[in-house]
Amino acid sequence: MYDVLIIGGGIAGLLCYSRLVKEKYNVILLEKERKIGGQVIHDNPETIFRDLNNLEPIEARQYVSFLINRLTPEQKKRIFPQYEVKNIIKQEDGTYKVYVIHGARQVEESYIFKKIIFATGNGIIESRKLGFEDEPNVKNIFYSTSLPEKYFDSNILFITSGKDTLEKIQEIKEISSNITVVADKSNYFRQDLDEVMKIPNVKHYFFHEVTDVFVANNIIESIYITDKRKLFNYEIRCDAVIVNLGDIYTPRKFILSEEDPKYITVNENTMQTNNPDFFAIGDVSKYLGKVKRINNIREEIEKVVKALKRTI
Repeated sequence: MYDVLIIGGGIAGLLCYSRLVKEKYNVILLEKERKIGGQVIHDNPETIFRDLNNLEPIEARQYVSFLINRLTPEQKKRIFPQYEVKNIIKQEDGTYKVYVIHGARQVEESYIFKKIIFATGNGIIESRKLGFEDEPNVKNIFYSTSLPEKYFDSNILFITSGKDTLEKIQEIKEISSNITVVADKSNYFRQDLDEVMKIPNVKHYFFHEVTDVFVANNIIESIYITDKRKLFNYEIRCDAVIVNLGDIYTPRKFILSEEDPKYITVNENTMQTNNPDFFAIGDVSKYLGKVKRINNIREEIEKVVKALKRTI
């Protein structure tokens, strides 16, 4: 059993983790993406942070490295990327059983915690879908670069609107050398075109769009594409499809249990939610989707520490 689970490996989650391990709490941090750092690292890595414990102005990615590097080797072992929380069930003894999926292995695991801290940002819930019928039942379409091991070294089709394309191709290259890129909005990343074309063993179709999808037994076998002028059509066979068409921003919904989903509201004085065992810090979505921008994460974390000292 652990004292605290922190869900979310962004700036708020890392700051909270650092503070709690300093207080000798038994803590685990889970991040669903492959890289620790949160939304700011993925979308705006050059964001400048100021006035954090008198640090000089520092870029987001450098600040994340700073927070991680000051941890001990043992503390770093308790930070887990590619772990997504699927469900939280309250036990008879008042603790919480948390079910998680490891992205690379797609294996479900469970752990027991006394308290849970949500540091999950302002609510990117899912990526924009391709939009064809029966898509939810398809087994080999993914919306991140975290694939099950059985797809390593397979033929991967990467469909993108341009955002973070170069970075994501480099991530995919870590698991496969057979990549085809279809980019429908290449003008969004013209500066990356030359770099993408230099990557060996990557086929690319810029300024193309998907026209049809062939699915058999809930598996995508082929994707059909055409150029913007609709003069040429191609069939691309693949083992797995990764879709990067932008994100849908919706109110963050925390699932307390499969039977009783609720929106979590936050007491700004204590950072406790409508469940006193749950806390929320950083950018959090309020009831009915009202988003509160946090100006001082450290102040919020001290409120959490104060509350934990009363209950653990």
